[in-house]
Amino acid sequence: NNNNNSNLKYSLLPTRSELNIISSQTIESSSKSVVLTNLTNTNFSGYVRQEENIPENSDLYKAGVGIQNRKKPPLDEIKGDPFDRQRVIPGFDQGLIEKQTCLVLGSGGLGQNVAINLARLGVERIILIDHDTYDASNLTRQCLGSMKDVGEKKVDVSRRNLEFHNIRSRIDSIDINLLTNWDSVVGLARKSTVIFNCADIGVMFDYCVNSLSKELSIPLVSGQSFGWKFMVEFYTGSPNKNCAFCQ
Repeated sequence: NNNNNSNLKYSLLPTRSELNIISSQTIESSSKSVVLTNLTNTNFSGYVRQEENIPENSDLYKAGVGIQNRKKPPLDEIKGDPFDRQRVIPGFDQGLIEKQTCLVLGSGGLGQNVAINLARLGVERIILIDHDTYDASNLTRQCLGSMKDVGEKKVDVSRRNLEFHNIRSRIDSIDINLLTNWDSVVGLARKSTVIFNCADIGVMFDYCVNSLSKELSIPLVSGQSFGWKFMVEFYTGSPNKNCAFCQ
């Protein structure tokens, strides 16, 4: 371990060389490469990379002007770690990501793209809600469906095909009407840590979701698209912060 900064959380962890021995032994026991989806818990608990500058009086600093002469490199990659590229980003907390329960309202064009990226990020749980049917006109925009899925429920299509992209997340799909089953939406929101409003219902529904976010003090990400226009908004849900409908 070439990290001498005692403030770095990973200074107490095993070196990447040691971990590579473990992972290589696992890979050698199988004819197929192994994906190690639980390294955040087993080897990187509390780890968040901090950016380190190379001291100006060091030989490495004086040897050149490239990034390798100015910034200390991340730890070596562990074979089979799907989240390695996220871990090397300074300040990126993969452990925090893996604790998130994400409520996705609407499983159409926006909702399906959100779900794919959440599954690839490695969140704890994804809850998909929709009541619509996958139609032929959805094929050009709703990326989790195919021609064989036309006529099926969108949440069923999304859940089934999302498994192809899933790394570690629990995926739940719920076929209910968001308007007539608002009490169920509230109940699921109480179990969630973030809400993604991808439902194309109307401004009053957006107002209700915004109020729910404020009431529960959980973040809200809201997206809308129409024609050539697209908009994404993020609100923290904190009582003392602005929201979509604050004056």
